[in-house]
Amino acid sequence: SVSRPTWSKSFSPTTAVLNGNTVNLTLRVTNPPGGVALTGVQFTDVFPTAGGQPVIVATGAAPTFSNCANTPAVAAGSGADRVSVSGLSVNPGQTCDITVPVRANQTNGLYQLQNQTNTLDTGSFSSNQGLTPASNATANITVRSPLRVTKTAPTYVASGVQGTFTITLFNDSPNPLPVTQFDEPNISDVQSGQQLV
Repeated sequence: SVSRPTWSKSFSPTTAVLNGNTVNLTLRVTNPPGGVALTGVQFTDVFPTAGGQPVIVATGAAPTFSNCANTPAVAAGSGADRVSVSGLSVNPGQTCDITVPVRANQTNGLYQLQNQTNTLDTGSFSSNQGLTPASNATANITVRSPLRVTKTAPTYVASGVQGTFTITLFNDSPNPLPVTQFDEPNISDVQSGQQLV
């Protein structure tokens, strides 16, 4: 009998920052040795959603390929909520990697959406040989705001003695980040309307 192909997926890095970094999504298809060439492979990876909207989307940048027997068609335009691969061929004993750049899209109004599971469903996989993977492939991604805040304070402050509290705001995006509100009891160093750059 001919062994079934296997597949997997991964994100690098595993956190996407709004208006920030690009994340590489790698879709991997392995054709076991000793079998037949896989041809006409097609599948679709639909990105996870929150509040009815995708948490990540494609950047529209060109995908890259490694160890594939041909160059398949990849539909992943800018802002697309899925990646569709068609016409892929993988030789026996080879592992084909398709890498597609994606970016954060939204966090559903929260600071972050942690470990959002992205599933490659075997139901979307087909090949000319009728061979499909035995199970789904999954990978998790976290999407978060570009704003990070840290706070330091002295361990003890004696009555009547001045102490220093430090609040640091980080912008992990290359774009200016408007600060619309900043509240801390008895401490307020950033005014509404200022920008963290």
